[in-house]
Amino acid sequence: MSNSETRPVNGLYRVAAVGSLIVGALFLAGAAGHSVATWDRLIAPSDTRLTLLMPALVLAVGGAIDVSVVLGLWRERRWAMSLALVVNVASAAYFGWLLHARTDDHPFGLFLVTACAQVVLLGVAGAGLTWPHPRTIRD
Repeated sequence: MSNSETRPVNGLYRVAAVGSLIVGALFLAGAAGHSVATWDRLIAPSDTRLTLLMPALVLAVGGAIDVSVVLGLWRERRWAMSLALVVNVASAAYFGWLLHARTDDHPFGLFLVTACAQVVLLGVAGAGLTWPHPRTIRD
């Protein structure tokens, strides 16, 4: 490729960037909601503090990382895709375990579905799938 030619933009990375922003915002809102809902039990002396705190920590850390990699994904940076993929796989695994372990009216399914959708999107972009196909791009 010469200097005057530009490589085609892979739109999947930009879709993943928007998805990462949405998932990150949802995770951060979930972390805030969980913290508010469990605050009284968190400040009381108890052996279950870590158990109560863990979902909020996973949501907050996952949401913060998802939001922080948006610009890197938009610019098609491989490190941003890898970091977002690792965080979302870990989040999906944790929420899947929570859903399997105890399903007493907690909204973990919503977080699991959004994390899994983001994992699929990041996975196909990382595997080399492009959108739109380079042959369909016209000058």
